[in-house]
Amino acid sequence: MKVPFKACCLICSMLVLFSCYANELIREHFNTLQNRKEVTIVIFGDSISGGRGFSRTGTSYGSYMKPMFEEMLNCKVSMINSSKADDTFKTGIRRVQEDIFSFKPDVVFVMLGFVDSSTRGLIQPVFQQQVKDFFKMLQDRNIFVVALTTPGFRDIQSGSDTAYKRLKEFNEIITYSAALYHYPSIDILSHLEKLWLTDPVEYKSLFIDTIHLNEKGQKYIADYIVNRIKNALRK
Repeated sequence: MKVPFKACCLICSMLVLFSCYANELIREHFNTLQNRKEVTIVIFGDSISGGRGFSRTGTSYGSYMKPMFEEMLNCKVSMINSSKADDTFKTGIRRVQEDIFSFKPDVVFVMLGFVDSSTRGLIQPVFQQQVKDFFKMLQDRNIFVVALTTPGFRDIQSGSDTAYKRLKEFNEIITYSAALYHYPSIDILSHLEKLWLTDPVEYKSLFIDTIHLNEKGQKYIADYIVNRIKNALRK
């Protein structure tokens, strides 16, 4: 179904507002973390966030962000990777107590949605409600969340690739739902898409298989996340 031009303009305007609002939320929260004795950060996601080894200290984008945040915040950072293979927003709800709340985190980076978008029969209204339920649980406990859209596929066929289009639509739902609960988001998928369009060989070099990032890819998105936060703090 073709989206009317006015609707497209409205969506674009909302995304711009979300981006500005996200910077404000990031700046306000991360300013409060500077110069503390210790800051606890939790990485929550599926196998894409899990990194190598699926351990609390396994190599993931969180592993690369740890020293960056220690320098930026001028404090010790405890980085906990609570990712679990095949996790979704629905299944993630079942383990927030053990894998988020129990650590009393100052920040939680949530990267979920890839498995959801690949789940046959999961319609968007149901998915949106699951995302809202997840964010509401964290909001009710005053947990500060940065929502991350999930990376795409190593082998994108074209802009009309059905699986890729569905992933983008699910990521838009995540970004929109996060804003409803006053959570900032950082769009990893769009950042990687720009690389795919300009340098597809370099883009493919970030993946270890069809969907998982290698260490180079994990560092690539870690740099992007931290730089986004640094830029927000400067404004």
